[in-house]
Amino acid sequence: MGPDRGTVYGARRRDWLILGAAGFLALAVLIGAVFIGYGLLAPEGTTSTPAAGSPAPPSPSPSPSFQGVPAEAALLKVEGLCLDVRANVDPEGAPTVQAACSGAPSQKWTPAPTGASGTYTFINLTSGKCLDINGESKDDGAVALQWSCKGSANQQWQAVPAGDGYTLVSVNSGKCLTVPDTGVVQLSCAGAPNQVWSFATS
Repeated sequence: MGPDRGTVYGARRRDWLILGAAGFLALAVLIGAVFIGYGLLAPEGTTSTPAAGSPAPPSPSPSPSFQGVPAEAALLKVEGLCLDVRANVDPEGAPTVQAACSGAPSQKWTPAPTGASGTYTFINLTSGKCLDINGESKDDGAVALQWSCKGSANQQWQAVPAGDGYTLVSVNSGKCLTVPDTGVVQLSCAGAPNQVWSFATS
C-alpha cells in the first residue's frame, strides 16, 4: 500500500511554506542592511556620517544680536557735541544740556539693557541717575532730565540704527531724543541730524 496522497501533498506544501518563509526572512534582512547602510535606519541615539567627499551641511545661522551700543559708560554725541547735565542745580531733576565734549563724568552715560531687544536705560556716571522725560510726558518739547532710576517707560530708550548712529526713541512716547536750538527734549522722530546720536568711550 503506497503512501497516502494527502499526506504527501501536505508534506510538500509544508516544505514550500518553510522555504517561502526563509526566503522572505532573508529578503527582509537584506533590505534592512541596505537601509542601515544608507543611514535610513540608524540606531536610536546615533547619527549617520556623510560619505567622504560629501559637502558638509550648512551651519545654522547665529541668532541676530544688537550691535554698536557699548557696555560701559560712554559719551552720547549729537552734531559733535555731548549730552551733559546742567551744573549747580539740584541733581534730582537737573535738565540735560548739549555741551562741548570734555570727557567729564557728567557727560558719560552707561547703557543698561532693559531686557527688550535694543532697549536701554542710560545712567549718568556722576549722579547714578537715569535719562528721563519730565513728568512721563508724551508731548513734543517735553524736557529730558536726569531722575532717580525707577525703570519706568519714560526712562527706557530704544536705540534704532540711523546712518552712522542711532535715534533714541522713548518707549513711553515713541518720540526721539532731540537737541533743538536750546536744551534737550523729545520730538516726533524725523531722522534729522539733531536726532542721530553716536557713542564714544573716550
